[in-house]
Amino acid sequence: MAKEHVKRITSIGGQALIEGVMMRGPKKTSMAVRLPDGSIDLTELSTPSLRQKYAFWRVPVLRGIATFVDSLRAGFQALSLSAEKSGIDEEEGEPSKFDLWLEKKFGDKIMNAIMAAGTVLGVLLAVVLFFFLPTLLYNGVELLAGSTIEPFRSLAEGVMRILIFLGYILFCSRLPLIRRLFQYHGAEHKTIFCYESGEDLTVENVRRHIRFHPRCGTSFMGLMLLIGIVVGFFIPFTNPFLRTLVKLLCIPLVMGLGYELIRVCGRCDNLATRIVAAPGLWMQRLTTKEPDDSMIEVAIAAMKEVIPENGEDIVGGVKPCRSKRFPDAAAGNWRRPAWTAPPLTRWHCSRAVSASTGKRCCCTANRRRRKRKRKRILRMCGSGRRAGRCSTFWASGLFST
Repeated sequence: MAKEHVKRITSIGGQALIEGVMMRGPKKTSMAVRLPDGSIDLTELSTPSLRQKYAFWRVPVLRGIATFVDSLRAGFQALSLSAEKSGIDEEEGEPSKFDLWLEKKFGDKIMNAIMAAGTVLGVLLAVVLFFFLPTLLYNGVELLAGSTIEPFRSLAEGVMRILIFLGYILFCSRLPLIRRLFQYHGAEHKTIFCYESGEDLTVENVRRHIRFHPRCGTSFMGLMLLIGIVVGFFIPFTNPFLRTLVKLLCIPLVMGLGYELIRVCGRCDNLATRIVAAPGLWMQRLTTKEPDDSMIEVAIAAMKEVIPENGEDIVGGVKPCRSKRFPDAAAGNWRRPAWTAPPLTRWHCSRAVSASTGKRCCCTANRRRRKRKRKRILRMCGSGRRAGRCSTFWASGLFST
């Protein structure tokens, strides 16, 4: 008997690393890195969660902030370890005399100081590029134009912020190291998709899946940029420094709202969620690349380490339909087919009558059809006493005394 594949939604998430992949499950976090000799090194990381430690951070919107902080902390730890294990530091060559003198004089303290300084400079660069610069450019445009166009300020700043972000991603994707990082990102997405489809985690099965996932960090960043545009409409300040400060204070709110939207888009599949998730999926064309088989093997190794035995990572899903009315569902079509009206024999007062049962059909399509016909007749006959004198009004059967 063939194995039954059940489409499901898992809480397991991941992150691409330098020559590796990190996967976070409900119980533990695992990191798989391809070593210089070609083998795969598996390391279990200790990543305490704010949501598990404090119930306060499980509240909607606040849990998005906690999840972002946990992911940032775990990702920074995993990136540092993957850089050491993959041997990328050894490829840079012998250290200079100045580096040796600093290491001898200050030891590990100088390395910690350099990493802290790099982090601070990175944060300052992000603030200048994505918050201060768009406001400054918009003020310059207003000054040159000689008029104020305040209603479009937030929209224009948001568009500039998105363009700067896309340009930054495009520039980074040209670097060989970042390109391989994006390939591991694609391998991570494909592996999670394969697991959610209920298939065996093999290279052949994983390779068939797409690399765009709705619950990706790239989608989260895209939603934050869009929500930031909406929040910007409620900031009355035009001074670049003051406006930047208020935007920074609004970042936790934007993160929380973006996380809630990501959760909804990941668990529901309808027109509204597809529209919300579309910008993030488009941006993933830049941040994910097609991986090779060796990268898929690394992602599978990390994934297998965090899958719980009792299935507590499954947060939702759709089981295959057993009904004989919908045989396509057993073949993998998980969506319920659209309802089709029974054959009609006659129309009486615009009410469909079934040929098999003889009963009135009350489907949504017929209700809408009756509503449209009422409006059309009212346009023809008018309203009030004028409509009461019109024979078409009463002959339609759509109105009662």
